[in-house]
Amino acid sequence: MPVKLNIGLSRKVGEANYGSRGASVNLEVEIDSGVISDQQRFQERVRSLYAMARRSVNEELNITSEESDAESSSPPASNDPSPCNGSPATNRAGVTHATAGQVRVIYAITRRRRLKM
Repeated sequence: MPVKLNIGLSRKVGEANYGSRGASVNLEVEIDSGVISDQQRFQERVRSLYAMARRSVNEELNITSEESDAESSSPPASNDPSPCNGSPATNRAGVTHATAGQVRVIYAITRRRRLKM
């Protein structure tokens, strides 16, 4: 009597500006019940199915084998000095500038308090 085996793999890759993209694959196969009783054969079958799933996900995300081996969970560093999600930008000298929204609030406060700039 065949046994159903379901293998699933998902992966998300971080991108610049807090973005990400992901892919997932699920494989469902029927295997001979004799494989279940032989632990080594069963593990080999599971490993080969996970390897197929990993290759499919990596191809979908355009990930090279070197990147896959590294399995880094941190998003790649961005050289873009522009602000992200309202966070202020830092220039090369390490000086942090206010975002446009922060500047508007500062001006609004000074107008309400009738301060001169």
